[in-house]
This record gives sequence, structure tokens and C-alpha cells, in this order.
Amino acid sequence: MIANYFDKTYHWKDKKKLEKDVEYLRNLYEVNLIYLSNKLNLFHKTSYSIKYWRIIVGPWLKFFIDIIFDRYESLRLSKRGGFLECNIRFGENIEYLRSIDFSDFYYSAQNDEWNEILFNLLTENSFSYSRKHNIKFFKNKKKLTSKIINIFRRFSNNNILISDIYISKKNIIKLIIHTGLIPYMNEGFKISNDKNWFKFIAESSVQDKSYESNFENLLKECINIYLPYIYTDGFQNFKNKTLSTIKHLPKVIFTCIGYQHNEAFKLIAAETVSNGGKLIISQHGGNFGLAKHNQMEEHQISISDKFLTWGWGKKLNKKVKPFFSIQLSTQKKLIPSQNKKIINVLASSPRYFYSLFSLALGPEYKYYLEKQKSLDKKLKDSFEYDVYHRLNGDNYGWEAEAYLNNFGLKRSDSEKQLNEDLSNYSLCISSYNATVGLHTLALNFPTILYWPKDIFEIRLVALKDLDELASVGIFHDNLDSLVNHFKNISGDISSWWDNKNTQIKRISFCKKYANTSFDWINNLKQELCV
Repeated sequence: MIANYFDKTYHWKDKKKLEKDVEYLRNLYEVNLIYLSNKLNLFHKTSYSIKYWRIIVGPWLKFFIDIIFDRYESLRLSKRGGFLECNIRFGENIEYLRSIDFSDFYYSAQNDEWNEILFNLLTENSFSYSRKHNIKFFKNKKKLTSKIINIFRRFSNNNILISDIYISKKNIIKLIIHTGLIPYMNEGFKISNDKNWFKFIAESSVQDKSYESNFENLLKECINIYLPYIYTDGFQNFKNKTLSTIKHLPKVIFTCIGYQHNEAFKLIAAETVSNGGKLIISQHGGNFGLAKHNQMEEHQISISDKFLTWGWGKKLNKKVKPFFSIQLSTQKKLIPSQNKKIINVLASSPRYFYSLFSLALGPEYKYYLEKQKSLDKKLKDSFEYDVYHRLNGDNYGWEAEAYLNNFGLKRSDSEKQLNEDLSNYSLCISSYNATVGLHTLALNFPTILYWPKDIFEIRLVALKDLDELASVGIFHDNLDSLVNHFKNISGDISSWWDNKNTQIKRISFCKKYANTSFDWINNLKQELCV
């Protein structure tokens, strides 16, 4: 079954189908969030709002629904239109595959074993997995440094809590010195079961459920079965321990990335919002504001009181505020080499689909790698520059480096930090819609954005901005356009890049999608103190 998943008929290569499915899954998420919120309130004997549970369990639920649908569709279409049956029943000896928390789920969902079991479930409606059956384990041992930092934090500005702001330790220290804002640290502690989720869902299943042969009912059963321990059996223990690590609930809580993987932060954020406090989230990477689909962007806007972008979003939503990138504002100046070497920075993507972005999804990644082979050949045949390829992240089981070697492509030294590696090249081709291209543009490093339009769909409001970059040769959505651009600049990268019109277009684009601030510390402090 896994082999079939990676064939060339991957269902979301059809972008019309993707468009239809995105809307369906968006609505399905909202329906199941209400369902799960009610179920969790009943289980925990609470009356928390849907927004409370959206903050805590929403990231897991959205990822999970989209993943289940992706695997289900792959199986359904491989059966040439047949529909899978939903006939799951509970029994005393059944053991379930459950994760500890979001992070555990995120990494598990990328491995073959987890997916093989899921495929078996979707085809046979049976379970055969026994890991983590006892429900008692450690979610990391307590780190003394984290505990000490949190103790010091209690004597700082407790009305503002910041966490996971996606900058270096050196810049965090600068932030602390200038503002007194000490980041909250997730200490980690034992998660033990205080209630029995299995017993609860088994009893409620008998009382109020009748199943039909359709995906949506099967999905509800999968949600019950796979829902991580931290939201169910160990939730009260986790909640009490987490709240004991802070002096009191803050008035403002701020993050760049903690909204997703940091369970302690999410719990404090949900409690803060329920107590009348404000949740502020800052954009943490590229793709936001540009890509046609980005489910993380949707989630962050929905849970926050204010969402700070890297410059885009004016008049989009009253929650959305054009701001600047903390991440890009803290980067050192980068000077290109004058040699005949170009670096092509490639995306790294999990083998299995995991989240709805306008990127190479799941099995599409092989097709994406093949495009890099075509790019290399075209440039090699036409120009005197050497092209080196860099994977910007993990192989995720793809053995992508082996693919590049088999294609005969030269590889850069990916062991080096990106900026250190870039300094050895005269130009960077960013061949995917993410942070790297915005990073190099903001640093005024010669950059070409190569985002093939059959993979990287762009939202309508951003097309005009990319057309402006295309007019000076910075943006290309097809290989012929890119090759013609190199012919036009005749190998004189500096003259093209330093041209007044090129720089005007670059600066204008960066103000909207890669805005930076020299005085980022004070600007951020003012935003959080409002």
C-alpha cells in the first residue's frame, strides 16, 4: 500500500482537485472542532469555549484531518473509484496508536511504520499496534536551566509572556537586556493519566453513535482513537503542572512558532485568552501572504487577537497588521562572491503529505527534484557558471542527496550555516516559496525566485507584486523564462543586480513581504505593551 502512495498518480497533483478538497477540508475541520470541543468538555467536565480548544488541540486536529483524507484518497483512487467501508468497533483487547502530544504525532506521521498501520486501518478497520499502551511516560526530563529561567521570569514583567520567537540566543539576550522580557521556557514533566479516555469513548460510542459507510464517520472514529494523551488522559495533570510554572496569567502572550508545537505555551495562551488577555502571533517564515494555500496562516489568524505579518495584509483582516520580520531584522549583512558559482537552494519536504501548503506535497517532491535536474542541465548547456544545489533541511527519508547524485548534480556544503554557504556564491536561486528567497532579498544578495507554477500556486493578490519582480528578472515561474534572463544579463550579475530599476523593485517587494526594522527591539516592545 505504501508503494502505491508514491506512484505518479498522486491525487493532489491535480490542482483543481486540490482547490476543491481544500475548501471541503476547511469546513470539515470546523465541524470536527465543534464535535471534539464538546467531547473534551464532557470528558473533563468543563465548559471551555471552542476558541480555547482551537488554541490547544486545533493544530493537531487540522494536520490529522488533512493527513487522514490524503491517505484515504490515495487508497480510494487506487481502487478506481471504490469507497472504503467504515465498520470500526471497540473491544477490550484493542490497543491504539496514540501520540504523546503534537510534536510526537508530527514526527510519527512521517515514518513508514505509522503510515503502514494507518493504511491497514483504512482498508481493514483493524488495529495491531501496542506502543505506549500503559499511558505513563516522561515528556522530556526537567531541564534545570529552563526552571531557573522561569524563576527569574517571575520577577520580570509578568504581564507579558513571550515564547518561541525564532531568533538566536544572542539576540534573545539583547531583547532581555533592553526590555526585561524573559522568554517562558517549557520545562517538561511527567504526563500521567488522570482519566481513562478509552473507557469514555467506548461507552459514548455504544450510547450515541451509529456508523455508515463513509469517510466522515470513519474520520470521527480515527479522531477518537488517535487523539494524543496530553489532551485527554493526562490533561488535568499537564494543566496544573504548566500553570504552576508561571506566577499568574499574563495580559499579553506572544510567539512566532509556539502556537503549534509548544503544548505548555498553547495551554497558557488558551487560559490567558479565556481570562480576557490578548494573544499576539508574528509570522515566522516565508510562504505566508504569497502562497495560494497555507493552512497554518489561517489557523494563526483565527486564534490570535493580532497577527503581525512581514509587511503584507493591509485591509485584509482587522486582526492582521503589516509589521516586520523579527527573524530577518536580526540577520548579519551578506556579501556575495564575484566568482562563477551559483547556488540553488532546494526545499526539503517529508515523504508523506503532512500539511496544506502551495508547495510540493508528499509524493510530488520527486517531481520537484526532477525539475532541479532540468534546471541544472539548461544552465549548464548555456552558461559558464557552475550551479551547486543545497538541500535546505532534512532528507525526511527521501534520500534526496542520493537523487541529486544520481542526477549528476553538484552539491554545496549543506553542513555549513546558510549564510556561511551563501558567501561562496555570486547568486542564489531560491527554487521554492519559503523563507530563503525572502531572506536573501532582504539582505540585498543577488537572488532569483524560481517557483514553477504547476507546483507553487500563488494567491491572486500577490500576483501583481511578483509580476513586478518578474519585470526585472528576479521572479520566474518557468524554466524558459529563467534561462532567457541569464542570456539577457550575459553573465554580468552585478550590473543587473545593482541596476536602479532592479533595486527599486526589490525594495518595494521587501517592504511588503520581507520588511525589516533596525530598531526591532523597541518596535516589538511598543507593540506588545499596547
